[in-house]
Amino acid sequence: MKEETENNTQIPDAAPPKRRRGRPLSGHAKDIIIHIRCTPEQKDMFMRMGGADWLRTFLDTIQEGFERKPARRAEETSSTGS
Repeated sequence: MKEETENNTQIPDAAPPKRRRGRPLSGHAKDIIIHIRCTPEQKDMFMRMGGADWLRTFLDTIQEGFERKPARRAEETSSTGS
């Protein structure tokens, strides 16, 4: 549909926005793709656990553990007096 201005000149319709090609973004900042070899049973377990979303959450949780300072062991904190 074209609009007319006050002096009866027509304004052409704007071109439709171009669509992004490829897979839609899922909200995660993904920079790389990991390919692994596994058995069919391992693949089934991976999918039951939640697939890629589960793996990202699992790796994030492990990373948090590495970033924390390790707790001191009881042996190091108690003085034996030897």
